[in-house]
Amino acid sequence: MKPTISLVSTVKAGSDYVKAFVSQLSVLTEKNCTINKIIIVTDDTSDRELVNFKSKDSRVCTIFEGIHKYNERYSEKQCKALKWSSIGNLGIDAAVESGANYLLYLEADLTFPYDLLDQLVSNNLDVVAPIIYLGCVFYDSWGFRNLDGVKINKIDISDALSKPIEVSSVGSCVLFKSEILLKNLRFKPSLDDGLLVGLCQDARDFGYKIWVDPTIAVLHPKSAWLEQIWKINQIFIKEDESIKLLCTPDLVVANSYNETVLEVVSEFLKIRYTGIRLDKIQMVRDGASRNIQIILS
Repeated sequence: MKPTISLVSTVKAGSDYVKAFVSQLSVLTEKNCTINKIIIVTDDTSDRELVNFKSKDSRVCTIFEGIHKYNERYSEKQCKALKWSSIGNLGIDAAVESGANYLLYLEADLTFPYDLLDQLVSNNLDVVAPIIYLGCVFYDSWGFRNLDGVKINKIDISDALSKPIEVSSVGSCVLFKSEILLKNLRFKPSLDDGLLVGLCQDARDFGYKIWVDPTIAVLHPKSAWLEQIWKINQIFIKEDESIKLLCTPDLVVANSYNETVLEVVSEFLKIRYTGIRLDKIQMVRDGASRNIQIILS
């Protein structure tokens, strides 16, 4: 008998990728496995594409993600982590209840091959992920970490022709044996070492191994990546009642979380300008140009 798989993903209703995502799911081959459930956690279960998909496929289950409100003492970054872990765990809980042999956690904006499931299952590994590319460049340097826990920034072409590579964590698109999740391992609410990274690390603590199959490629959309990138283009300094331009650095941040921006700016100033005190930092974001201005005082 072929092993069964439950698919889990989270979808923001009305997003440009939703139609493409459900289209890809509908043509996945099942030569080495059988899809048991397709579980989609969303902020709006009445989304037209999702409703249509569910009406055509009885395996589809949509779950409302709930309302997320957090105490003001939490930072923007912490709120994101709490929300994403909560949403992801809703899907994992539903997949575990389905009784499938495997769970595939898959980000909804990815482009993946029609035989993705068959290829991943054929490895018969505890946890395995394909390589994630942005264009022709390795992408998920946050989730993919080597056995020393160091983020992987590059996959050599020689690696891409090899057998599965053991790592400490993976991200974006991950196949788990369900026995791991039956140990009540779930996403932790941290953007640094939680979510899929934390789940993989917890699985390793139980003796399971984490792998990358470099012969399988999944693509991340460039448009979504560009929406995360911000440039710190001007730093001003306020002295008394006047504000003057200090410099026009060429600094790029992967997101606009206050903590991330402060870390980047502080490190830059420490190297370039000794003696500057950072009593207060004000950030002005321009969403249209993806620029951030910094005002020091």
